[in-house]
Amino acid sequence: MQRSFGLIFALALLLAPMSALAQAEGEASEGDGGEEEGAAAMRTEGLDDEEARSRFRVGQALYMEGRFLEAAQEFEGSYRLSGRRSLLYNAYLSFRDAGQLADAVRTLELYLEGDQDAEDIEQLQQRLAAMRVTLAEEQAAEAERQAERDRLAEERAEAERQAEEARRREEAQRRRAEEAEEGLNPVGWAVAGGGLALMAGGLVAGILASGARGDLEDNCPDDRCVVGFDLASERKSVERPRLAADILLFTGGATVIAGLIVLFVGKGGSTDDEPEEAGTTADLTCGATGCMGTLRTSF
Repeated sequence: MQRSFGLIFALALLLAPMSALAQAEGEASEGDGGEEEGAAAMRTEGLDDEEARSRFRVGQALYMEGRFLEAAQEFEGSYRLSGRRSLLYNAYLSFRDAGQLADAVRTLELYLEGDQDAEDIEQLQQRLAAMRVTLAEEQAAEAERQAERDRLAEERAEAERQAEEARRREEAQRRRAEEAEEGLNPVGWAVAGGGLALMAGGLVAGILASGARGDLEDNCPDDRCVVGFDLASERKSVERPRLAADILLFTGGATVIAGLIVLFVGKGGSTDDEPEEAGTTADLTCGATGCMGTLRTSF
């Protein structure tokens, strides 16, 4: 007896939620006007046009197959051919079941504009008002989502723009560094090296001239030379290396400056098939009236 009572109590617990669900569905149906569902709700007025009748039948078949959007398109096509407003109601049902709320509102509005004598006009108007509220809420939510998508897209575009600018700056810095490395003309090194060699030669000549002058002063203190010493001839022999030292130092310094200019300003090398060899040559010629120096630099 206790087992039977427990079994009955368990069945009651299982059936209670099912009864509540059925009651809720019934109340929902009464709340929305008791609108019929499915193909049974289709409104079928007489269609004189053969093509309109054919499209109506195709729409019914598609609706039964669950292809609601295609069915709605057939019903609207049949309405355009026949002008029967009841087909707009069928299109509304199809759009509604397809989840196309905006088109459902549109077709129901068109239907109610011309059919004010329908028995369920009040229920349909209430349904239309509720659908309009839902549609407005969905459109507002979609506008917010679209605004958020636009904001994220702008942020992504700005981040990509900044990344592109950073990449361009890095590329420009890299190119400038490469150009600075490649911009040092190797000819400048050769020219500057030649100038340094001339200056070294000038220093050597200056040292020799200074030694010769010291010897001359030792032999002729206060220009008083020993008997048989040719002072004029010795002075010339001292002046020649001194003058040569001055010329070499001057031309060497000028050549170093020219080499530095070529090093930092000149670009690349010769484009001839057989480029001329870079180098610097100096020549010093002395005569009875003095010395003459020449400097040739090619680059």
